[in-house]
Amino acid sequence: MPSMKDVRTFKDSTTFTLKEAHLTKKKCVETEKRDIPSSDGLQWWARYHPAGDRDAAKNYISLYVCFNKPVTATYTFAVNNAFFNYTHTYKFKKSPFGVGYYQYASHEKLRPLFRDGKLTITCSIETDIEVPFVLSVPRVFQLFDHVPTDVEIVVGSKKIQVRL
Repeated sequence: MPSMKDVRTFKDSTTFTLKEAHLTKKKCVETEKRDIPSSDGLQWWARYHPAGDRDAAKNYISLYVCFNKPVTATYTFAVNNAFFNYTHTYKFKKSPFGVGYYQYASHEKLRPLFRDGKLTITCSIETDIEVPFVLSVPRVFQLFDHVPTDVEIVVGSKKIQVRL
């Protein structure tokens, strides 16, 4: 007999701070891995390269969203919650299950947005996950609410209805 599944939409986001001084550094930075509840170990995280992840992107920031298992998800990257807001839906199916933009935004366009040498970037995801279907079964005593009681026990001023 096939098991029944219920589909739930899961939404989450993570925000990280990019320092203007890092725009010249060739490095890869990853956010903490975030668990998706009731998903059998599904996790996601953001990965970014302040000075791009390849020669063609050296004057850009590269942004990626990653998953540890195959999944279809919608992801959004937003700089300072408004500028350069990009949304895309993708079916993550091949390892390393990461996708994004190698030329997300140029350093030239980002520099005016820095405040005190910092810029915030938010990565949001939304995905549907299958969770086991749980049928709520009433307690045994609730099944007999329609049956009259057999005995009434009186203790002090309290009465307890009992079925035998």
